[in-house]
Amino acid sequence: MTSGAWWSSWSRIGHVGFSALFFYLLIVVQTRISGKRTIGQMNNFDWIILVTVGSLAASGILLTNVPVAEAAAAIVFLFLLQGFTTWSVLRSRVVSRLIKAEPTLLVHRGAMLQSAMRQALSIDHATAMQDVARR
Repeated sequence: MTSGAWWSSWSRIGHVGFSALFFYLLIVVQTRISGKRTIGQMNNFDWIILVTVGSLAASGILLTNVPVAEAAAAIVFLFLLQGFTTWSVLRSRVVSRLIKAEPTLLVHRGAMLQSAMRQALSIDHATAMQDVARR
């Protein structure tokens, strides 16, 4: 086992620590500016942005070939684009229909809705879900 897998240097540890603190503060501030949302209020688009922001922050913190400023700029741009998209959804029915997905009711009063299951999932997944529900 090489020592590089466990340790590089104190300066690298310091860089990772300061970068992590920077991205933490950046994301907290931007989340506060963009407004509070609970997990239950997030749509699919919000989740995609959340995962992308996490990936960008991790890249900026850990990867030496990704400058902190570039990763931070990408996160800021994503928040701005998310804000513009939210603004557009609130003002345009067409944009709202393009961005927001309608939920599909899969179970009603304890019974699986077969037609909805077939539309939402492949037949194999629907069968597996029924088997789990019977247990």
